[in-house]
Amino acid sequence: MEFIKEIDGVKYYNDSFSTTPDTTIAAIKSFREPIILFLGGSEKNADYSELIKIINSSTVKMVISIGLTSKRVVEKIRNPKIKIVKNTQPISNAVKLAKENSQSGDVILLSPASASFDRFANYKDRGEKFCKEVLK
Repeated sequence: MEFIKEIDGVKYYNDSFSTTPDTTIAAIKSFREPIILFLGGSEKNADYSELIKIINSSTVKMVISIGLTSKRVVEKIRNPKIKIVKNTQPISNAVKLAKENSQSGDVILLSPASASFDRFANYKDRGEKFCKEVLK
């Protein structure tokens, strides 16, 4: 997980390397602050049931869907305190939306729990584009 920058009290993290539910669970558990989570990517037929449980009981306050697999997760999130934004494209719009919905003390976390091949060349490309938009 790469710390990108703190802007107006909001910390941005690139965890694009998290291409499985288990690694995204670890990322979520590493924060106590409210999280705006970027989630989704190409299908690897993973089991998202534990990730869904963790999201429902975590400090995640918003999930921004950025890929195909996120649909399987967001439709099962039952915590009414979590705002869901479905199928946000391109990444520039997703980052803008996260910035608009964040406040000082929040964490904005790209930890997609999926591969990147639905919209990006690879996980590095996805992470680089996320970082570029954060730093604009």
